[in-house]
Amino acid sequence: EHLAYLCPICLENCIYWENKKIGCSAPFSLDHYPPQNVGGTSELLVCESCNNIAGHAYENSFKETVVKEAFNRNVPNVQLRARSDLDKVKGWLHTNVGISEDGSKTVQIAPNQEQRFPKLTEEENATNNYGQGFKMQIRFTQVNDQKAMKAILKTAYLYCFDCWGYDFIFSFAGELFGDVLCDKKDYP
Repeated sequence: EHLAYLCPICLENCIYWENKKIGCSAPFSLDHYPPQNVGGTSELLVCESCNNIAGHAYENSFKETVVKEAFNRNVPNVQLRARSDLDKVKGWLHTNVGISEDGSKTVQIAPNQEQRFPKLTEEENATNNYGQGFKMQIRFTQVNDQKAMKAILKTAYLYCFDCWGYDFIFSFAGELFGDVLCDKKDYP
């Protein structure tokens, strides 16, 4: 007698019980769905490789999509990451553009920018660039919609596996989802 638990994403790595002993073909970890960085609290056991690949490759794009949508809807206390350039100053700054409680937009320059942006001279600071002020251009990071959709697809896939188990994984829809998640096919 033996039992096995296949990683629901790659279907290659497994945890098995055989002859009263437990073994693993690879390390496993709990994966949050939706991703933890957007508040996901449900968890499933997947191999660490699949968990790490998803976290690095596309789950952060889902978070960026959620934050961007909240920013576009003027949700208070949302902060969007950006890069800022000051006119006639070499380098750039990490910047957060946010929505305050009253709905107004705020711009906050991240501290410790010496590596990317030289310190302004005392005279530039004291005179506000010799009375001319500084013109700032803010550039927002582009969100990768395909990666965000892949994170949403993974959430749906793990939810269906949680509900229906391997019956879903080996169904037509489950196999299609799995192939997309493992980059064997494009999302139709």
